[in-house]
Amino acid sequence: ACFKYPIEPSPTDVILGRGAGPNNHSGNRRFRDLVSIHRAEYSLAKKFEKKKIARRIVAAIRRGNPPGRFLKRDLVSRHFFEVDDNEAVAKASNSLRLEKVDLTQDKVSSPRLEARSVSPDLERNCTSTASDKSL
Repeated sequence: ACFKYPIEPSPTDVILGRGAGPNNHSGNRRFRDLVSIHRAEYSLAKKFEKKKIARRIVAAIRRGNPPGRFLKRDLVSRHFFEVDDNEAVAKASNSLRLEKVDLTQDKVSSPRLEARSVSPDLERNCTSTASDKSL
């Protein structure tokens, strides 16, 4: 990765990676909330619809107020850099697949998923718009 300047993650950014740092970051918590909202829809969707759902999540993060970015840490320089749409959509798709929804029990099959209250603003930012239909 080529860096013009070091990027400092903001509270609305999603940090790609593993461990407590990315997991506890406020942007990652918001991202997981958006994924939780769309997980049932994703599990019922046809293959071609699944990518659209993942793109809506990425768009909601990037269009947020303030906007968020998807960042990854370079292993050599240790600086953060912004990933492209393909990698951000892949992250969203993978997160949507992680826990399967049991539609008969109205539960998620992973005990790791925490119950979170979702604010109306968060729900509103992630609803489908006419421009999302073209994704």
